[in-house]
Amino acid sequence: MVITWSGWSRLVFVLFISLGAMGCVGERLGPAPTTLGQEIERLTEAPTRVVWVQDIGDSRDFLAHGTDLRVMGLDSREEGGARVLLDTPRSKAKPMFTASGDWVVFSDRNEQRMYAIHWDGQRILDLGPGFAMATWKDPDTGTEWLYFAREPREHGMPTHNSLWRYPLIDPGEQEPREYSSAVEAREELVWDQTPVSEDSFQISADGRFASAAFPWPHVGVLDFETGRWDRLARGCWVAMSPDNENLFWVFDSPHRNVSMFQHGSGEQWVVNVNNAPGVDDHEVYHPRWSNHPDIVTVTGPYREGGGARRITRGGKAVKVHLGRLNEARTEVIDWVVVTDDTHADFYPDVWVQTSAAPRRAETRASMDVAVPEITTWPIAADELRYVWESAIGLSETFDPESRTQRLFQPEPQLRARFDRHHGMLLDGGFFRDDNAGDRIAEPGPIDAFTIELMVVPTGPQPDGETWVFAAQRD
Repeated sequence: MVITWSGWSRLVFVLFISLGAMGCVGERLGPAPTTLGQEIERLTEAPTRVVWVQDIGDSRDFLAHGTDLRVMGLDSREEGGARVLLDTPRSKAKPMFTASGDWVVFSDRNEQRMYAIHWDGQRILDLGPGFAMATWKDPDTGTEWLYFAREPREHGMPTHNSLWRYPLIDPGEQEPREYSSAVEAREELVWDQTPVSEDSFQISADGRFASAAFPWPHVGVLDFETGRWDRLARGCWVAMSPDNENLFWVFDSPHRNVSMFQHGSGEQWVVNVNNAPGVDDHEVYHPRWSNHPDIVTVTGPYREGGGARRITRGGKAVKVHLGRLNEARTEVIDWVVVTDDTHADFYPDVWVQTSAAPRRAETRASMDVAVPEITTWPIAADELRYVWESAIGLSETFDPESRTQRLFQPEPQLRARFDRHHGMLLDGGFFRDDNAGDRIAEPGPIDAFTIELMVVPTGPQPDGETWVFAAQRD
């Protein structure tokens, strides 16, 4: 459905992607790996570190809302296997590595504050207010940035109203700078046009693009250069590949597969991520791309209780798994179980010493992969006041001069729902977009407008008149 208005500036919806190469750290080769370390390095082909949150309570805190948690770490080159990095009773959510692999950033939900702990577990730094979303090292300047969210929303999935960043580690420095007024002065607002959900924000190698939910379940790619985001699907736990392949994934509702998109090409395919030994087709969760383009991680199996959705029950059987993608990124071809303990393990992140990992000779671009032809809709995209193609299609207008993006999200009411093609199924209900009026009026007053929509009958229609579109004036 589109609403047009004469006189508005032409909109540009072309998105160019160019991911830069990931920065590498210095040589770190140490002693020969341990037995589990050998298995991990057989998979990753390089020294590897893994960090995660362990639930030492009832093993059901899969979103890390409580305090019965500890931060665990494992280094493939250290004797003794997994060890505790932080055992203090407190909230510890979404641990993630810095680019060097020497520091782990995590967030305290209760304090709404961020911290960094050194890999040796001996030093902890206060990084200031917010919830840590990602770290990214600028390949041109060497500055490592911390991206974080603020203004948490009270209801629904963990979501925040604004996204910020500041320099976490300056060029030539080895450790994060503790939060201070000087650090606060260097903060930059990145995004506040929509709320942003916590899981799983990741940034491209060149820093131009990020995967995110805006908010859940509306997921897509944010373009920092143009200041707009491109919605690609409905789902959760999105990710962005850490290389030049322009790959984005979204976790499916059954929690067994990710839908992979080559952003900008229209290519899409499904990758099964619950085929690790011992998972036995149960649900998995916390899918995350590592800093290595071939290495991913999930947790599972979630098999406690009955029914189709079991992740909320957690379970002591939930462990961290590392997987390796094939060169075409169409299949996970090998797995290693990282943890083997009596507690549930959640929120893993993986760091691979990419400077020691072999370089892949081929990329998807050089593998002669067929790319489907993209059909653009609407054909005339200028002067739009409102547009909604589907739940995963075009649903926003963008003014390149003011860098203002207006997002439209009609929601089902009563028995209405999205159909299998992500369109509106109006059987027994209707869709309503409460924010549409304000956004349509933002560019200026409207004297007249034109409506274009496609309606497909699904069965016998009632006699007499009925309505398919209505606009209400306050």
